[in-house]
Formats: sequence, C-alpha cells, structure tokens
Amino acid sequence: MKERLTNQEKRSREKKQRIYKVAMRMFSEYGYEQATIRDICKEAGITTSTFYNFFGDKDGVLLQFYYEILEKGASHLDLTPQNLKTPYQSICDFFMSTASFMDSFSKDVARQTIFAAPKLLQGNYKTLSADNASKAITAFLEEGKRFGTVDRDTDSKAVAEYLLMSASGISVFWLNQGEDTSYLEIAEKMIPMIFRSVTDEKVGVTLPV
Repeated sequence: MKERLTNQEKRSREKKQRIYKVAMRMFSEYGYEQATIRDICKEAGITTSTFYNFFGDKDGVLLQFYYEILEKGASHLDLTPQNLKTPYQSICDFFMSTASFMDSFSKDVARQTIFAAPKLLQGNYKTLSADNASKAITAFLEEGKRFGTVDRDTDSKAVAEYLLMSASGISVFWLNQGEDTSYLEIAEKMIPMIFRSVTDEKVGVTLPV
C-alpha cells in the first residue's frame, strides 16, 4: 500500500532531500571535514536549526548516504527466480552496485562513510528507519535453499556476515590506495576469491550500469 503524505510532509521530505544533495556535493568538492554545517546551510539557504532538525549533525547526512547505498543495490537481493537462479552472483552484483554508487562521489566521502558506519548504525538517528544488509543477505540465502540453488547445510547468517566483512575489507583496501586506483580492478581480483570459499558457483565481477 502506497504511503500517503500530507502536503506539509511532502514539502518536508523535499526540503530534507535538497539539503542532503547540497551537503553531499560539498562533501565531495571540499572534503567532509572542511565542509561545515554553516557552509552547507548557507549554500542550501536554510538555518542551522533546520539542518539539525533533519540530520542532527554531519554524521546524520552520512547515515542517509549509507542507507541510500544499500537501496541502490537492493534489487539484486529481491527474491525473484532470476536472482535466485545464481544467488551468489546476485550477492556479488549487490556489492558491486553499492560500490559503484559510492564511487560516484569522492573517495573522501566513501572513506568517511565506511569508517563511520559502525558508529552511525549504533547512533540515535531517528530520522531514518533501520536496515540491515546482513539480515537481507541471510534471508536471501535461506530462500536460495528453498529454491534449490544454495546448499541446505549452509549457515546463511555466518556466510552473510563473512561476505559482508570481506567486501568491507576490499573497500577499505581500495580507499587506502592512490586516488586513481580503480575499485573495479581490485574487485575483479579479490571478490571471486571470497566467493570461492563459500560456493562452487562461478562468480564474476562486471561494471554496474
């Protein structure tokens, strides 16, 4: 059922999204630390109290970015026959889709988001609903068991956590390389090795479109 919003709620969401876009652009252009809340508010034409009301602080902007990253790749974890036919490839595509979206901003924004994620997810940011990639991948693997493409003895939760931890490790490795280093080049070498330890399914890395 589609959510119904009042005109005031629509305007509030539109304003929040506008502030978010300004903040993300300034983070990319000037760096996360250098772009102050005062500068963001001036650029967005709002008061600081409005910013704090929507996001709490700059980390609140990063948290919204984190959830948006997950949402960009969410379709790869939809419980469709097409995805479940090659479940581990679908999970790999989820990783690559989210990494590609992250790479569309500056490395500084990606670095701040990855390193801050554990703290962000434990924080008190009431403006966003909770989401959990581990639970989503676990549920996807469990459905793969019923579909017949994931071994029934698979510990879905353990595999999901292992894959997420490994993918995060690759991202951190990439962020600590030179600015011109391609995430795709690193992923092409490292991601298939991660999946070989949990499945016989052939998993390849392709550039998301």
